[in-house]
Amino acid sequence: MTRMVPTFFIIGERKCGTSSLFRYLADHPQVLPGKRKEPNFFAHPPEYLRTHWEEYLANFPETGKSSATLIWPELNAQGILYEEEVTYVRTAAGITITGEASANTFFDVPPEIVKEFLPEIKLIVLFRNPVDRAYSHYRMLRRFTDEGRVIGWQLGTFEEELDREMAMIRDGNYGQLLAPSSYILKLPAWVEHFGWENIRILDSQRLDTPGTLKETMVDLYRWLGLEPIANGRYPRYNQAPPEAIPAALRDRLETYFRPYNNALFDYLGYRLLWE
Repeated sequence: MTRMVPTFFIIGERKCGTSSLFRYLADHPQVLPGKRKEPNFFAHPPEYLRTHWEEYLANFPETGKSSATLIWPELNAQGILYEEEVTYVRTAAGITITGEASANTFFDVPPEIVKEFLPEIKLIVLFRNPVDRAYSHYRMLRRFTDEGRVIGWQLGTFEEELDREMAMIRDGNYGQLLAPSSYILKLPAWVEHFGWENIRILDSQRLDTPGTLKETMVDLYRWLGLEPIANGRYPRYNQAPPEAIPAALRDRLETYFRPYNNALFDYLGYRLLWE
């Protein structure tokens, strides 16, 4: 029994719309998704990866299979996580690719590790306004603690967490809110290992309005070698109830991220919509 090897990999960043993007790709008639959106395989040490490769591939459909069931984590209207099963049925002749979206990969995994195991993979990276991404990540951690999950430390207020992480950065360490939102810290290494031809950077704000969303998806379908379906349905997934950032903290974060954003735009050669 052989398994499909992923063709695309949404490597990040967390809280930037990766869940919705994965579902949009999974809904394409030439895509058959794996069991889990985020197997998080590459978070393990390299020696583990080399001895458990077949377990990773077991997440993906059998070659020639025409159906698959995705175990999908979703947020309800109250922001509580639950799981549902989504079954996809394809004509065998139409199945072309599969993929995954372990969104911690961009920041947490050395790109050379992914390159060793998936040298031909096409990488997709979503960048969101870093202020909003950081606050959304904090809200996710707060939800985890409310659910009784262990995150490894006593979570404080958003302002307390910002103070803690800024102190960590001064000491040469990283937290989960600020550094993963400073996209320029990691992007050059991914480009060095995979080349621009195998990386697609998406501005998450383009997924927020129907016109630019459809345009973005058609372009992405073409890049992946898929038929450019222009009339797809694009609901939002895993969207927590809105909650505003206190104005003073937003101003503080905009000042903090400005040099990182400018360095990113210089590297890309263009500015993103959220600036």
